[in-house]
This record gives sequence, structure tokens and C-alpha cells, in this order.
Amino acid sequence: MFPELKKTIIEILEKAIVYIKNEKDFSELKELSNHTIHSASEYKDEDAIITSIIIYSLYKVCSGKKGIKKQEQEKVIAHLKVLIASLKKDNYKEYNKTIKQLTALIKKLDKEYSLYVGELFVKAKLVKGAMMFKHGLSLSYVSSLLNINKWDLMSYVGKTKYTEIKEDIPLSERVKFVNEYLS
Repeated sequence: MFPELKKTIIEILEKAIVYIKNEKDFSELKELSNHTIHSASEYKDEDAIITSIIIYSLYKVCSGKKGIKKQEQEKVIAHLKVLIASLKKDNYKEYNKTIKQLTALIKKLDKEYSLYVGELFVKAKLVKGAMMFKHGLSLSYVSSLLNINKWDLMSYVGKTKYTEIKEDIPLSERVKFVNEYLS
């Protein structure tokens, strides 16, 4: 893992702990997830992608109608602290083990608090995959990286505004640039 990326993930996990403890506005978790996906797109790093999906999933669970019980909140925070400690020690075996445990815990929480059992991670992967596409990665690459169906991802991206081209430069100037470049 790149040192800058590791530092960013540690900072994001530390902020996630603060936001979960705060219990007031969980939308900050969503913003953290978006920041992480930007880093993941830049470095094309699987750990950053997984971190983004976990943070987004925590946002969905915590901001749900029932919220999250204090006991489960403490379990989540304990797992996040282990992730931070593992990264600081470069203990990726422990990090990956804890990621799996935290993922299982979130799935359990989703099952208890949501009508959409099992769909949380699929939806999170689609949302984050669309964000990665927005940051310039191909749909094919993103779908293989996140292990999601390319057609599902294309369908989701098609429902967003990510595919709309924002024309800052007029077409005539772009054509002129291309003609000059090719001649």
C-alpha cells in the first residue's frame, strides 16, 4: 500500500470513529466514503475501495430508521480501532482479518435493522463503482475490481448524471484542437 494512501485511510477511519461516536449527523460518513473512493480511483487500490464500501455501509446502517444500538456501535468502533492499529503496524494479515469481521458485523446489523437484507453491500458497491467511473476508470475495470456485474453497474451509472458531458470548451474549439494535434 502506498504510504500516502495508508495515511489517508487511517485518517478516514479515525474520523469515522468520531462521527459514529457523535451520533448526530451520519452524513459525514457518506462524505468520508466519497473522499476514500477518490483516493481509491487515484491509486486503484483494493483496500481503499473496501474501506469506502465499509464506511458507506456504516452510513446506511447508522442513518437508518432504527439507527444503531450502543452495544453494536462499540463493536464497530472496536473493529475500526483494530484496523487503524493494523495499518500503523503494517500488519496487513490482521487488517484483512478485521475487514472480514467488520463486513460480517455490518451484514448482521443490516439484517437486524433493514428490510433489504444482503442488498446493502451490493448497493454500496454500485454507488462506489459509479463514483470510480466518474473519476475516469472504465466500467469494465471497475466491475472486475469490485466483483460486480458489469450490466448492473452500467444500469446504475445510466441512472446517474455521471455520463452527462459538461461542455466547458465549445465543440468548435475542441475540433480545432484535434485537427491541430493530428496535423
